[in-house]
Amino acid sequence: MRRSMCVLVLMLALSRPMSVVGQVVVNDLVITAGIAGEDYSGNLPAVSLAVVDSTQDASAAVGEFSGRLDAAYFFDQTHRLSLVVDVGLRQFAATGFKVRDYAPREWVGRVDVAYSQPISSWGSLTVYGGYKGRAVNDRPPMPLFLQPSYNRYSGGVTLGMGRGVVRFDVGVRGQIDGYRSLKLVPQLDVLDRESAGVEVGVEVVQPSRNWRLRLFGAYEGSRYPSQPSFDEADPFRRDETIRTGAQWTYVGSVIAAIGLEGTLNRSNSARPEYNAASLRGELTAPLPWDMSITLFTTVTGKDYLLETEFARLVPGEEADNASVAYITLARPLAPNLDGRLRFGWTRAETDIGDSYYERYGVTFLFDYRPRF
Repeated sequence: MRRSMCVLVLMLALSRPMSVVGQVVVNDLVITAGIAGEDYSGNLPAVSLAVVDSTQDASAAVGEFSGRLDAAYFFDQTHRLSLVVDVGLRQFAATGFKVRDYAPREWVGRVDVAYSQPISSWGSLTVYGGYKGRAVNDRPPMPLFLQPSYNRYSGGVTLGMGRGVVRFDVGVRGQIDGYRSLKLVPQLDVLDRESAGVEVGVEVVQPSRNWRLRLFGAYEGSRYPSQPSFDEADPFRRDETIRTGAQWTYVGSVIAAIGLEGTLNRSNSARPEYNAASLRGELTAPLPWDMSITLFTTVTGKDYLLETEFARLVPGEEADNASVAYITLARPLAPNLDGRLRFGWTRAETDIGDSYYERYGVTFLFDYRPRF
């Protein structure tokens, strides 16, 4: 998974002085550690391993450790190069399976780089690129679903226009996903994907009232060079996806956001085509005793136009079409140490279309921000 590259970048960043020196600004540096208890349910087939060892209920104790760096280099007051590095490790101790217990280990890493500059007095240009990787050892069967290992490379250009209360933006992006199959799971090779798309948005900003509203529409075309479409005239799978939505955001004594998004996916393969809609809400508010509460929920409905048994989804689609709810309580424990208690629920698809699992979890996290 090239996680060594992510770790190296983070170590180099940590070796630099974290105070603002010259034109280098560190927006955030946080190290997070925590433990969690999770329960998974779902009467699902053993789709992630060739071993028939799925069960209806499974549970896991999880330890996690992660680090995040957000920094920027200012060439001058208007030209900026930003860097975000995020790496993490989760170790599971899973029980409830029929043949044996599993101990999956999940490595994740992400590096995002962006350069932005103004264009005259009416707009700005942003060029960005990124890498995201995941590696999973001892991947368990259902219903404890973990995305398989992959490498993802992405990049794009966004042009922002307008001044005052109305602003427009248009962007193009491309992405390459490569999934690493195992001897027991060679079918993961069919998930390799190349995609490109365009997104157009308009935003209304009301600074005096502390809110903004953004409307957007997007189109994405994808091709799967290893996945057959079962059509001799068009032998490999191609998808076309249209998304449209709106998001309202308020930033004041509380922070609130409400978003609505619709997705239409069409394909030339036997894979089920679908329509999906999701409603997203988020609220962060202060509480007594220096505490704060964050409520986050996404409710998603998905309807397949044609039911096809064992249709492969691209990992990531199941997250895009998931229903999720979180409640997080946070409180400073020391000048540079925060504690978070999080309760979560997820209902999402596996990498097999129309096969769902549910997850309940309780997580306790420490966020440490070093002082330099």
